[in-house]
Amino acid sequence: MSANAHDNNNSGNGTAEDAIPVAQRLHSIRERIATKLGRPHLAPPQLDQPSLDPLRNSQLLAAHLAGAIGTVNPRPPGLVNDLFQSGKRFLARLLGWLLRPQRDFNVALVESLARTSEALDAMNRNLLALRESLAHSGETHRELGGELDSLWERLERQIGEAQSFLAGRLDRLKLELDSQGGQFEEKMKLQKWALDGVLARHSTTLQERLDLELKQHREQSEEQTKMLKSAYDAALERHSTEIYDQTGSWVKKLQEEFWKGNQALQEEMRVIRQRMAAQARVESAPIAAPSPAGAQAATSALPGIDYFQLERHFRGTEEEIRARQSFYLPFFQGRQNVLDIACGRGEFLDLMREASVNARGVDLDADMVGRCLEKKLAVTRADVFAFLGKVPNGSLDGIFCSQFVEHLAPEICVRLLAECGRTLAPDGVLAIETQNPECLAIFSQSFYLDPTHVKPIPPALLRVLFQEAGLDRIGTHFLSPVSPSLPIIPQLSTQSIEPEALQIWNSAVARFNETFFGGMDYAVIGYRAGS
Repeated sequence: MSANAHDNNNSGNGTAEDAIPVAQRLHSIRERIATKLGRPHLAPPQLDQPSLDPLRNSQLLAAHLAGAIGTVNPRPPGLVNDLFQSGKRFLARLLGWLLRPQRDFNVALVESLARTSEALDAMNRNLLALRESLAHSGETHRELGGELDSLWERLERQIGEAQSFLAGRLDRLKLELDSQGGQFEEKMKLQKWALDGVLARHSTTLQERLDLELKQHREQSEEQTKMLKSAYDAALERHSTEIYDQTGSWVKKLQEEFWKGNQALQEEMRVIRQRMAAQARVESAPIAAPSPAGAQAATSALPGIDYFQLERHFRGTEEEIRARQSFYLPFFQGRQNVLDIACGRGEFLDLMREASVNARGVDLDADMVGRCLEKKLAVTRADVFAFLGKVPNGSLDGIFCSQFVEHLAPEICVRLLAECGRTLAPDGVLAIETQNPECLAIFSQSFYLDPTHVKPIPPALLRVLFQEAGLDRIGTHFLSPVSPSLPIIPQLSTQSIEPEALQIWNSAVARFNETFFGGMDYAVIGYRAGS
């Protein structure tokens, strides 16, 4: 083999080796572009649009029913039907004062449903507009990816053409070197180095341009996405706040109007009922009182049950009950003749003896009376009504009754209050404690643990019974807070809600917990009106 051929082979090997860094650099550029193009873009959220047709149908039905209140349904013509129609219209006019608050409430409720439907419809339209904007942003991102793919294809094609051009030129230089000898070898190397430098510079320039364009497009896309997301969040929060505020104001207004009308209606009904009762007592013969046997059956424990152990197990120890009932000491301090109805184990009588108050008790349960006699308390075993029947009018200046009225039927409870009012002296105090049905916890924790319980008495009803018995200066006290272990609705402390809305929410939660998870017991205390 000649020297020239050997040199040519060495030159060819050097060219192949020098071409490796260029191919590696192109491959690295391609991978970086593919990585940047493969970044995920923000897809528009799927916004479900609930149908408002059921709400509108309910609104139309409520409007139709609201308009039908107080009207008379049609009947076929005829003398009898005309008389019926006249009677119905007369009753409708007579009961107009009773139905007017309900009709006004229904009309206001229909108006509230209409406003809510309009607000939700507007919110749906706004959400659709925001979704279209986000979809347009995604389309722009895909167009950018298509343009970058096209740019990469053009770059590959240009680089391939350049490589083909360089390969052809190198082949021609090899032929020239073969023909002219080794004098052109150095020149060929210099030209190769120059071409490699030009290619490297072009590759670097192209890479920098691509990096710059990708960075600019990415920043623009991210900025547009942030702007659209900010606009979407702001619009959603604004509309949610407006709907919440409007709904809250409407509900508050409806509640105020309802309670005002209801209070006025209850007061008017109470006056009418008192007048009718007074007239009936004058015109009619007196109604016979329930037999002592019936009262005893309503107030005694169920046979076969050790009520003494039942009360000790579920209600608490005598020390615990004395601690709770010490609340009543200021109301009975200085009294001269106090009666404890259904005194049980005598915890209240213990407190009266320690306070030097003359007090006695009555109970039907033999075990309870036996426990009181062990403590040398003045207790009589008798039916409550039989005992009270022997007490002179106005001879007691204090009556205490704890956890007893929930064992009585309603008519017997009314009779008990009447007897207490009769036997109390002017300015005498009556205190009745029972379980609080406004506290939902009693129905799962205490009320149904006693099988002799008949029904709970709401505080408002017991206050009315006090009034009917001739007592005034009536007060209600809520006792025995719910155990901290029971779950309640927590208040919020997050900063993502506006302060005013957060305050409204926490205030509503506090009122809800106080009403429905407040005191498990309550006491109504009133005084006999002076002579």
